[in-house]
Amino acid sequence: MDKKQLAMEKHREWQGKIEVVPRASITNMEELAVAYTPGVAEPCLAIQREPELSFDLTRRGNLVAVITDGTAVLGLGDIGPTAGMPVMEGKCVLFKALSGLDAVPLVLDDALANFDDERCALALKVLGELSTQRQGLLFTCHSREGRLLEGEPGVHRPCNSAWDAL
Repeated sequence: MDKKQLAMEKHREWQGKIEVVPRASITNMEELAVAYTPGVAEPCLAIQREPELSFDLTRRGNLVAVITDGTAVLGLGDIGPTAGMPVMEGKCVLFKALSGLDAVPLVLDDALANFDDERCALALKVLGELSTQRQGLLFTCHSREGRLLEGEPGVHRPCNSAWDAL
């Protein structure tokens, strides 16, 4: 079997390369009440008082998003967001395997397509600033984002770079 056939077979078998697995056990109503409501209120209020606690009480310090609108996917070009999902999942697997970071793929179907360049630049700049202020990471994979956000703080763009060679 050649690599293309094997890749198709494995992707069909896996039905995606990542999954969300809860860290909290919920086997009864008491565990549910602690993990969700009403118990979740306590950590929320603690984080409201001391925002830095979010790194201790949530996955915030170990969770990133891999985002695309499908216009610059790996070496495939503009294949659309849905077709780009296997690449985004693959990047999430790399983040976990190489750095221990949990990653979630997000495809922006037409979310940015309806913005003109100025509004798109503003929206992406705000995302970058939020990322910096919250000390989180925003990983993007979109040709327009790369052009408009060149040098923006807090926005890391591993696409079309060494990451693509992995």
